[in-house]
Amino acid sequence: EGIKVDVSIWDINRMYNLVNSNLEKESIKIDISDYGEKGLPCILATDCKKEHYKSYLTVISGKLLSDIYIKYGSRLLEGNVRSFLSIRGKVNKQIRYTILREPEMFFAYNNGIAATADNVEVISTSEGNLISKIENLQIINGGQTTASIANVVLNDKEDVSKVMVPVKLSVVNKEKSETMIPLISRCANTQNKVSDADFFSNHPYHIRMEEFSRKVYAPAVNGEQYQTIWFYERARGQHVQEQMKLSASERKKYLLKNPKNQIIKKVELAKYINTFECLPYIVSRGSQKNIRYFAEEIDKQWNKDQTIFNRLYYMNMVAKAIIFKCTDKLVARQDWYKQIKAYKANIVTYSIAVIVDYINRNYSDKMIDLRRIWNTQDIYYELEKQLLITTKEVYEFITRDDRVTLNVTEWCKKELCWQRAQNENWTIIREFANTLVSKSKGVDEEKEAKKEQKQDNEINYEIQVVSLGSEYWSNMTKWAKRKGLISTEDESILKVACSFNRTGKTPTYRQSKRLLEIKSRIELEGYVNEI
Repeated sequence: EGIKVDVSIWDINRMYNLVNSNLEKESIKIDISDYGEKGLPCILATDCKKEHYKSYLTVISGKLLSDIYIKYGSRLLEGNVRSFLSIRGKVNKQIRYTILREPEMFFAYNNGIAATADNVEVISTSEGNLISKIENLQIINGGQTTASIANVVLNDKEDVSKVMVPVKLSVVNKEKSETMIPLISRCANTQNKVSDADFFSNHPYHIRMEEFSRKVYAPAVNGEQYQTIWFYERARGQHVQEQMKLSASERKKYLLKNPKNQIIKKVELAKYINTFECLPYIVSRGSQKNIRYFAEEIDKQWNKDQTIFNRLYYMNMVAKAIIFKCTDKLVARQDWYKQIKAYKANIVTYSIAVIVDYINRNYSDKMIDLRRIWNTQDIYYELEKQLLITTKEVYEFITRDDRVTLNVTEWCKKELCWQRAQNENWTIIREFANTLVSKSKGVDEEKEAKKEQKQDNEINYEIQVVSLGSEYWSNMTKWAKRKGLISTEDESILKVACSFNRTGKTPTYRQSKRLLEIKSRIELEGYVNEI
């Protein structure tokens, strides 16, 4: 009696979402003939074996480009530093004007698109060489162009067959794509201003967070019988872009699953994480400086141990986002804040950091109950009560006359401000302190989550080896042996890869990891797959 109970019904859709949460996304395979065209006329511009890529110059009709985009949506732009930002900016409006008024001049007026692919199939015809198939097409520059054309098709119902778009297509070796695609994107992007946050979007950390955000459902709360997700917007404008091809009823369902108040952007994520890392002075320096610092730290951690960025990390990140968002709302509602209406961003980040720092210093074996916040999708009463006290105290602290900089916002950017904050006597109520949970429980969960992520990584290694096929490994082995590039130990491992199609015995994780290392080394020596 007196205890609130949420009853959740598990139907077939929820069970499907649970099972599907562990599945890998399938690759994009485009057969041009499926769209009623023979192929894309092309010329081979560069065949750079040393750098493991080929470049083709081609042209694609607006109709074909929009058809492909409408089918695959944001998956085509995962290598882009941002997604299409709707018909808002000056550039987007000009593109739309050309499509509607002077479609034949589009090729002359537009810079075209830069794209990458894992593989292409080129056929020779009486009309010249044609690209007939493309695997894993990624538009890394020209997302605005692509989506503007699709927007005209969907919203204006216009024929865009007269629109011709120039394309620079780089076929990049899979092992090189992680480093090469961001570089191509950085060099190619010259349309609207691109921020540091945009360029950081291609880091595998953000890709993993995006993948978790699409498959990890938040618990249903307040008696609702449907679950929602926290939509991580790795590329700007993704949430809007995903709705472009939806009908009104489909858009309504989409927003139920992906509510606007549960969007997390890259710059916001950096704020949440750095706040809980007790770096409010970094957060106070603004989005770009904060995410630059965040990017450097994440890159170091990723290279050291990427398994820490697992499902539990993602769920805790969402819990931190909930705390941050709730604190922001709490401050905005307070009478003392309504009188000043200033410094809210500084008050929020410093208040949370003050509480976390106090816990670290005085309750080193305890932490805020992030799992409770994830399960309820809200902060609990005792934490709210503590935040109400701390936010007022922080406001009084940052505006105190003993600050070394007159401008309060500039004062909050200084590390000295944070150092002084750490030495303040803050009011921490016993009610809140009693809700802190043992870190040992979190350690056990973290170990399990890291183990799960490690298993996922191991499976991915095996998938990469098997997907290449035994013929690939046989050809590479023969070439490497002729060049004297493999040792006896290498050869014994390569035998497994060369024969798994026949024996049915696939390489183990350790063998797969070693095989991919050998593959990278051999390709650096000049091997090119001729299959």
